[in-house]
Amino acid sequence: MLGAWLGAEVGSAVAVIDSLPDGLGEDCLKGLGAATAASGAVALFHVAGVTPEAPSVASTVGSPHFSLDEFAALEALAAGKRFQVPFYACTSRANLAALDIEGRVAPLEAAGVEDGSISIT
Repeated sequence: MLGAWLGAEVGSAVAVIDSLPDGLGEDCLKGLGAATAASGAVALFHVAGVTPEAPSVASTVGSPHFSLDEFAALEALAAGKRFQVPFYACTSRANLAALDIEGRVAPLEAAGVEDGSISIT
């Protein structure tokens, strides 16, 4: 509901949301972003104190990142298979480093994710 209202309210502006409940995961925030885009033209929003680029309401930049949970789901779907078309996932440097440390990047590449296709921002 918040996403639908926010998108309709702000149109194409960059919104800053303050005082969301603690503990919302990035997938929940991504869902919020999808709802804002569907009901308006919001391409970007910040949550004060949550999104790294917005430690407060006064400071605000970023993009939704493919989460480690989403990578786990992708790995399960791609296990033993190879993509027929290019697959691109925008993720954070921290997520990419975690995947690399755990040896999870090579299997993604073996599934057909080309070098550089996992974009770090």
